[in-house]
Amino acid sequence: MKPSLARRHFLKMALAAGALPGAARSLRATAIPPASLGKAEHCIFIWLGGGMAQVDTFDPKTMGNTKAKPFVAGSYYQAIDTSVPGIKVTEHLARTAG
Repeated sequence: MKPSLARRHFLKMALAAGALPGAARSLRATAIPPASLGKAEHCIFIWLGGGMAQVDTFDPKTMGNTKAKPFVAGSYYQAIDTSVPGIKVTEHLARTAG
């Protein structure tokens, strides 16, 4: 049985022998510099979870039936026309619709 040659070992040997000069240049050019350590002692993290879903804002779907078991998917809010014919938004974006 022949011993297998790992790719990493092959590349190291080829680079050391100068067999792949172009590859060595490209590897040096794309090397990531070491990260510098910051001086901050504290960090403020603001979580802005939630927000409007597209189904209830700029891409309104037909009204869902909340009384159906299981709930029939759709929007909870009515869609209104915008100043662009054929485009609708949710009723809560009335000022945006203009």
